[in-house]
Amino acid sequence: MQLILTVAFLLFFSLSGAAQTRPAIMGRVTDDAGNPLPGATIMLKHAKDTQLVKATLSDTAGHFRLETPPAGKYLLQTSFITYRTRYLPLTLPGNGQHTSLLISLLPADKHLQGVTIKGRKPGISIDPGKTTVNVAQSTVAQSQSAFELLKDIPGVTISKDGEISVRGKKGVTVMLDGELVNMSASQLKNLLKSTPGTTIQQIEVLNNPPASMDAAGNAGVLNIVFKKKTGKGLNGTITSGIGWGQYAKTDHTLALNYGTDKWNFTGSYAFSFDRSWYQDSTRRDLSENGKPYFMEQVQRFPERLTSHTARIGIDRFLGEKHTVSLQVAMEKNAVPYSAPGMTRFFGEKGIVDSTTSQVNNSLNPQTNITGSLQYKWKVKEGRNFSASLHTARLRTNTEDLYTIENKDSKGQLTRPVNSFRNRYPGSMDLYTFRSDYVQEIKIGNQKAGKWETGIKGSTAATRYEQITDDKKGTQWIKNPRQSNRFRFREDILAAYASGELTVKKWELMAGLRTEYTNTTGDSASDRKLVQRNYWSLFPNVRIGYKASDNYKISLAYNRRIERPDYQAMNPAVRVWDPYTVETGNPYLRPQFSNDISLSQQFFKYVDLVAGYNLVTDAILFVVTRPDGALQAVNTNVNAARQHNYYASLSFPLPLPDWWQNYNSVYINIAKYNTQLIGQHFDEKAVSFGFSVNNSISLPADLTLEFNGWYTGSGLYGNMRYKPMAEVSLGISKQLWKEKANIGFSLSDIFYNNIYRAEIAGKETPMYFQSKYESRVAKFTFTWRFGQKKAPKDEPAEEKEEEEGRLPKGSRQGPKPGGF
Repeated sequence: MQLILTVAFLLFFSLSGAAQTRPAIMGRVTDDAGNPLPGATIMLKHAKDTQLVKATLSDTAGHFRLETPPAGKYLLQTSFITYRTRYLPLTLPGNGQHTSLLISLLPADKHLQGVTIKGRKPGISIDPGKTTVNVAQSTVAQSQSAFELLKDIPGVTISKDGEISVRGKKGVTVMLDGELVNMSASQLKNLLKSTPGTTIQQIEVLNNPPASMDAAGNAGVLNIVFKKKTGKGLNGTITSGIGWGQYAKTDHTLALNYGTDKWNFTGSYAFSFDRSWYQDSTRRDLSENGKPYFMEQVQRFPERLTSHTARIGIDRFLGEKHTVSLQVAMEKNAVPYSAPGMTRFFGEKGIVDSTTSQVNNSLNPQTNITGSLQYKWKVKEGRNFSASLHTARLRTNTEDLYTIENKDSKGQLTRPVNSFRNRYPGSMDLYTFRSDYVQEIKIGNQKAGKWETGIKGSTAATRYEQITDDKKGTQWIKNPRQSNRFRFREDILAAYASGELTVKKWELMAGLRTEYTNTTGDSASDRKLVQRNYWSLFPNVRIGYKASDNYKISLAYNRRIERPDYQAMNPAVRVWDPYTVETGNPYLRPQFSNDISLSQQFFKYVDLVAGYNLVTDAILFVVTRPDGALQAVNTNVNAARQHNYYASLSFPLPLPDWWQNYNSVYINIAKYNTQLIGQHFDEKAVSFGFSVNNSISLPADLTLEFNGWYTGSGLYGNMRYKPMAEVSLGISKQLWKEKANIGFSLSDIFYNNIYRAEIAGKETPMYFQSKYESRVAKFTFTWRFGQKKAPKDEPAEEKEEEEGRLPKGSRQGPKPGGF
């Protein structure tokens, strides 16, 4: 019932602004030649004080409609970019009759085109193959962690365990400031949860990444861009937040910037404490000697995440053509918990037959240190060269301590208390080098595109251990049969070339990337060396045609790879409870995908995309019971093929300019017809979802935000999950001439972000439910201080070089004026 109310609320809130039923002012907006002007802004104001009464936008044919207000004198203001604004006095009798108007706008004077107009940056912007969410503009986002705010990105869903999908497709590559993140889903989850939204400038979702970027990511690339300001003098921002769900939480951030003509220094420190919880429940239908019975499991994980994040950046400007930059970051977090759990076995008549109780005390410290050194050279106008070194060190040291008791229906112990512990010390070291060259293409004296080329090399070495100790009396005795060691090394060499060209109404982007991969892995338990080396080509093509200012169409194709993360191949056994374990698969192969899509853009703001995605050697998460054993095993396997058909529609509603609105609807059809864990797996799922994002400017410098999303049922490996949804609200107020901001937000108002699933196929029936503390109220305060000077503008050529790894039409906006 709550889910139905949530969806109804989302639809009502989104459509209410467009509902028109009463007598109205109607009309049509055209240019001086009589051609319609779609998207023109029409505002009805009181003639006496010009206070806004109502507003709307003209449709594709230039028509508009405003509900008739009470009788009186009004001023109708009509505006359209590059045209003169027109004011029309109106006297409305209030007799309920329609008023029809024909409004013709004249072109603006040419000198007006150079005027800088100050306004709010759109919360969400869409370009070919790319969606950008400007986090710095959002009150709700500023009060959330990176993990939480990913859920509000159109078409993006993220599970409580850190699995990310776009438009219903799994396999998303995550980057931080353009650098690939090599972490497991759980490690990435902890990193994102400890990253405050106040440190993020924007999040980019690239559905068709260019050849200059890594080919990893079946569903595309998600790039988190952190705030960075360049400008003279000292500037800074202090942000503090306090929240409450079932437990209290708080975070605090300090960001500083100091710049001179030759130097620029940036630094930030963030502390976060988040006491929260999540709970997993499972039911399994079983049988023994022909008699049915079932088991129910519930385990609650009360987490206490404590994190410290620090970033330092130094830029040295060596004249006008050379820049050297150094970036260093450290993130340290720990997520300890003491998780009680219980398993109950029910007999044929539904009476409890026996119970197994446990307590899992876990420590999960994680430290991630990254560093980058970059050199940029403006060779000459329109030509840029860059080279960079990047390194990352990840250290983990998870420890689980288990105490297990088995009792009969009378509560008596049936066997001695079992105590054991597992320790998982691990490390990952990554080293990367890349070099790029970008040059403009000119036809005559006009820039028509660019071509670029580059190379990249990376090496990653991981080492993970599992050390199991059994408790005998008061002594801990190592269990060598359960202990293990896993080592893995991956070397990748890549080269690419690409070009972009615009000729009249045609746009062409074509690139080719080649990657050679060499991997070596071994484990002490298997005593086998797993080696692979393969060379792959990844073409990327997009052809676009601009039929008019109001219609564009493009066809795109790309081939990508999804390599299994290192933890997914680690054969160490992670025990969740006596009847559920998770283990890696060292024989996992990378999956390859071929994607073709057709995109159409109407009136510069409505985007329609349809496509087909074929995945070979698809990596699927599965839950199985080998040989009918009581214990369930969670792992990853390769399936032969996965077919995905998808479509999405993104659009704003025609609302006043003080109401920014963006909506996205998608549908994804996933089909499997393959052998999976020794059985034929023939399944199909149709998943439907939508998201709603609203930002409303109110009087007294108030801003109201309303965001929500819904995702229907679908397939995740061999599990069929059920619908989920979430609605979040936020309100903020500017203080002290925009030097400070105070805000309040409430996430998951109706508490519908609950994961429910069941096993699909011929496996023994199993049912799952997972929920967490998703409803949180939070207050935030932000204070900006320092010199209020405009940031230093970069030359156009430097911007082009900096953005050379992004597809055409997907440029970052100007540097922000503050943190």
